[in-house]
Amino acid sequence: MDTFAMIVIFGFGTIISVLFFVFAIRMTKNLQRGQQDQALYFREFLEKTGYRLADMMDAPLDEHVRSLEQRYGDPLLWQQGFKLEYERHEYGKVVQLQIFYRNARSGSVWRVPLDKPPPLQFHVLKGVKTAPAFSTQVKIGDPQWDKHFKVYGEDPQALRQMLPVSGLRDMLESCITVDLRVLAGEVIFSDPRNKNVNAALGGLMGQAITGSDPKKNQDMVNPVYNHITDLVLLAASLD
Repeated sequence: MDTFAMIVIFGFGTIISVLFFVFAIRMTKNLQRGQQDQALYFREFLEKTGYRLADMMDAPLDEHVRSLEQRYGDPLLWQQGFKLEYERHEYGKVVQLQIFYRNARSGSVWRVPLDKPPPLQFHVLKGVKTAPAFSTQVKIGDPQWDKHFKVYGEDPQALRQMLPVSGLRDMLESCITVDLRVLAGEVIFSDPRNKNVNAALGGLMGQAITGSDPKKNQDMVNPVYNHITDLVLLAASLD
């Protein structure tokens, strides 16, 4: 190997080492800051999304924050997996949110119980492998939509008329993955791998940079939770 090649290899290795060192320092500082301000970030999530822990709905906000600190701070729960259940009351309806962690993966499920069956029952899928809730697949008639979304329901004509004018279609299009079921007794939106949340964080690279900075995480994640909450509320209110 000639001298020039050795210099290039040495220089490249030095640059990589420096970048890794800077990255490690930044992650350490972010982690320390995140631990110090953890209560603030839980408070921001609760305040900006309107959710509260379902098993203590009537408790003051400060108690919700302290409970989240205790639950997230339990290392045994992270090893075994856990599920947190939240509720948000709006427009006379209750949105139930489950955030779970198991096998090093996190996921979220939104539910809105219905007092009576909706006029249309259907299932919309995008980017997920889930068995459809209905046997009939409906083509909306828009090649781009039909390319990315699969719609199932028992009244194709009504679905073709409803989706474009209800506002639901626009909200679905901004989601990375979709598993929306409007059933007789409830509306469900499932994101078992939190792909919508992860996309807001910038994927794996973005999470590597901000993963230990809860403030940045919350600023990017809260709009996702609010968007899907608004989506399921709209789906639960269709006439």
